[in-house]
Amino acid sequence: RLPTEAEWEFAAKGNPRWWSPSGAYAGSPWFDRVAWGKHNSKQHSHPLAQLLPNSNGLYDMSGNVAEWVWDAYQPYNDETQDDPFVSEPEEHRISRGGGWPDYLIELQSHTRSIDGPEWRFDWVGVRLVRTHPK
Repeated sequence: RLPTEAEWEFAAKGNPRWWSPSGAYAGSPWFDRVAWGKHNSKQHSHPLAQLLPNSNGLYDMSGNVAEWVWDAYQPYNDETQDDPFVSEPEEHRISRGGGWPDYLIELQSHTRSIDGPEWRFDWVGVRLVRTHPK
């Protein structure tokens, strides 16, 4: 299945004990070590795991291709929430992480984009997660 937006962000930032606002790129402050974007991609995607992983051992959580998540697009509200979930997407989903043609601000772990199912870009993809049986 697709991850929820909260699951994706938790996975992207890596170990929360080590994350700080300076770790905006897949938990790292060094974008060039973990993210493919406009600054270094040469205008194309790259094979997985060519740059460093985050502290969860996940590659390309910032840049290369943006990733669709399950949640429908809605603006954030001001409430503090733990693992919020926005119901079934009506039309548009959120994509996270930015892609190879994006500027640095769009590669940050907190940046959100909106994508419709009818849109096709070679810098938007998916990362599947598995729900463990209880």
